[in-house]
Amino acid sequence: MTLFDITNTILTAAKNQPNVNAAGEGDIYTTMNSTPQMQYSCVFLTQGTHSTSEAFDFYNFTIFYIDRLNSDMERDRLQIQSVGKEVLGNVIRDVCDKIEMDEPMVQYNPFTQRFIDETAGVYCTVTFTVERDYLCDIPVVREAVDQ
Repeated sequence: MTLFDITNTILTAAKNQPNVNAAGEGDIYTTMNSTPQMQYSCVFLTQGTHSTSEAFDFYNFTIFYIDRLNSDMERDRLQIQSVGKEVLGNVIRDVCDKIEMDEPMVQYNPFTQRFIDETAGVYCTVTFTVERDYLCDIPVVREAVDQ
């Protein structure tokens, strides 16, 4: 499974969650501050450091669940963070099932953040471990040489 594949697997799992209206990858601050029409709630992922061993690829991501705070900010904040923890847990579980990996221990970090909107949510950092794909060598085509 390539970086492209694991990223799409995470985004697909996120989009399949009933509370999630948008999912994306990249620079969260640029995206959240430049998208006034953001569809909340959303899941966003940023890449961490990826590594490889002889048999495995280790893909490290920080995954965010973000929703907009409403008028009763204190009550909404806790509710959003509670839902966010469950959504991220579901996403991680779905990805682990897909790649046949045991579910890792995950720490969830609650936050409130001002982007274009006042938001709340949770984020976690997770490493997905997948068996390495070995790409076949591409055969070299040699032109016939006149003798």
